[in-house]
Amino acid sequence: MKSTILTSLLATILFLLPDLLTAQNKTSCSQLDGVWEYDLPDARGMWFSKEGRYLWVVFPKERKTFAGESPTIEEEAEAFGEINVSTGTWKCEEQRATVTQLYIKNPAQAGQTFQFDFEVIGDKAKYWVLQADGSRGPEGNFHKIGDFGKPNKENCGTADGFWEYELPDQYGISALAGGYFGWILVEKAWWDGQTDWSTAEGKAAAFDKITTATGSYSCDQQGRPHWKNLHAKDYRVEGQSFATENELQGGNIQFWFLDAEGKRNGGGGKAKRLK
Repeated sequence: MKSTILTSLLATILFLLPDLLTAQNKTSCSQLDGVWEYDLPDARGMWFSKEGRYLWVVFPKERKTFAGESPTIEEEAEAFGEINVSTGTWKCEEQRATVTQLYIKNPAQAGQTFQFDFEVIGDKAKYWVLQADGSRGPEGNFHKIGDFGKPNKENCGTADGFWEYELPDQYGISALAGGYFGWILVEKAWWDGQTDWSTAEGKAAAFDKITTATGSYSCDQQGRPHWKNLHAKDYRVEGQSFATENELQGGNIQFWFLDAEGKRNGGGGKAKRLK
C-alpha cells in the first residue's frame, strides 16, 4: 500500500515539475515595484512603479545648453525635443507589460498604450519596447535604488505612494518612495487645447507648459523636506534644492514652498493619494 502511494506521489511531482520550474523562472510584475535608475549609454533618469502605476522622467546625458539667460524660441524647441516623460497605469502578464499613458509631453498620445518585455535579476532589470511588428527594440537597463514603504515619523509630512495634484491651473502626478521623488505637471489650458507641433514656436510653448523633475529629498531638524533636483526639464536647476512645509492628513497632503529664510512664500498646493 505504501509503495503504491509513494509511486503515485512521485508520478504527480514529476508531472508537475516542468510547471513548477517554469513558474519559478517567470518574472512577477511586483518585481518592478520601487525606484529604478536608468543605465543607458546616452540617457539618464528614473522610473517609479507600484501596484499598477508608473512614472518615468528621462533626459539625454549631454543636455543642450542655452546661450543666454533667457532661452530663444529655437533653444526651447530643441529642449522640448529632449523631454521623455510619462505617467499612467500598467499591467503585465508574465514578462510582458502593457502601459497606458496618462500625462506625457504630447497630449495627443494620452490614453495610448504600448508594450515592453522585461527581465528582473536581483536589483537589475532589462527591458525591450515592442515594435509595431511585435519584435523587440533595443535592450534597455536600469537598477533599483529604492522601495516604497510606509509613512513614519521621519517622513517630513510626506508619504510614499502616487499622488494626484489638486491645483487650479495644472494637472499632474507625483511619486514618492524611499527618499526619492518624481513629478510631472502640465498646464490645464494647454493640455485641454489644441497643440501645434509643426513650428518651433509651438514646441517652445509646449516646453513652457510642462514641469517635471526627479531627485531625492531629506528632512531637516524642523521636519521639513528639502528636495534636490537630479533630473529636470530645465538643466539649469539640476543639483539645486528647495524646501517645503507639508501637512499630511490621511489620503491628502497640503504643501507650501518656503523661501531662503524658511518662511512660506505664497506658493504651494494640494494632492490626494491614488489608490
